[in-house]
Amino acid sequence: MSQQQFYETVQRQEEWENDMKLKTFADNIREELNQSDELYCCYCAMPKGEKWHCCQENHFVLFSDLYEEDQKYLIQEQIDEYERLTK
Repeated sequence: MSQQQFYETVQRQEEWENDMKLKTFADNIREELNQSDELYCCYCAMPKGEKWHCCQENHFVLFSDLYEEDQKYLIQEQIDEYERLTK
């Protein structure tokens, strides 16, 4: 195995390990959000907080009741924030 091949193999391994860590991290975030009693707007997926309405609507649901794409968006937001804070 040449030095270049070795380097590429190590790089692929590191990328795979990083992907696995992010998947595990995303799974942990999903689990936490599913266990939370925080409510989200079912139209724009913003947390309710202390507001009575959001985006001119007032329908709030648990994370587990949001559409899959909204759940993925919220999880990705937390991953992005974590990455921003750790750099």
